[in-house]
Amino acid sequence: MPEADDAGYASVLAAEFPGVRQYVQFLAKGLAGVEAKTGKLLWRYARTTKGAPGVLVTLVSDGCVFSSTSVAGGALIQPVRKNGAFIAQEIYFDNKLRFDLGNVVKVGDDLYGTPGASVTCVEFKTGTIKWQERSKSLSFLDVDGRLYTHAEDGYVALVEPSPEAYREKTRFIPPTRPVKHENFTALSYLALADGHLYIREFNSLWCYDVKSF
Repeated sequence: MPEADDAGYASVLAAEFPGVRQYVQFLAKGLAGVEAKTGKLLWRYARTTKGAPGVLVTLVSDGCVFSSTSVAGGALIQPVRKNGAFIAQEIYFDNKLRFDLGNVVKVGDDLYGTPGASVTCVEFKTGTIKWQERSKSLSFLDVDGRLYTHAEDGYVALVEPSPEAYREKTRFIPPTRPVKHENFTALSYLALADGHLYIREFNSLWCYDVKSF
């Protein structure tokens, strides 16, 4: 990997493309696929990082990689092997798919995330936007087909994933939240273990029993 290629905020993901185990990393200059066994750089894709800051989104599913930033937009690529070498084959690119803060999750055939100020449902394989609902930026947690969301203003909601419309079941805001920093306090992702939902904001942590939901 070139030394000048700085890291981004996206986590490394393990995947297998045409029979080769790989680590996929969204770096400051683009997506990169590295052979797990040898560390050899196999392929790159740079279109979604042009002009972008360090906040990056990556998701691997169905033999493809979705990547996005708040500046360039979002793209779906498929690493394929041609003439003995890997290339990143672009399936679509759309500058309206500017997911960044928070994350995207895939439930069924669709992606859910918040590009800009709207919760958005996107068909994964085509990039078609199915619906948008105005909202603060959210992070998403998918558990057994249920979406838990955490907004930058602190609200937590339970959302039914649906390609038809935004369907919020319930929402609340944790008590005695810390004093906000600039315009937000909620940047940490939600976590769920043994039926308990964990929410963190700065030095505050809440735990809720959600087994009955």
